Amino acid sequence: AQLKSRARQNVILELGFFLGKLGRARVCALLKPGVELPSDYLGMVFIDVDGGGAWQYKLAKEMKTAGLPVDLNRVPMS
Repeated sequence: AQLKSRARQNVILELGFFLGKLGRARVCALLKPGVELPSDYLGMVFIDVDGGGAWQYKLAKEMKTAGLPVDLNRVPMS
């Protein structure tokens, strides 16, 4: 089995804080390649950070869905 990196404990704690404070519908997390997805947070939105930059458009769409004023025409779609 291949070993994967994990997020530091404070990052997981902060993610839980924001989920509790803002709710699942208003939180998404960026996931670097090779980092293990925390199983306690399955079901929430994780966006894979890719080298091509497509993650930027995915993040902007999530932000717009959450009600933030985002102009998707100004976001790179790579």
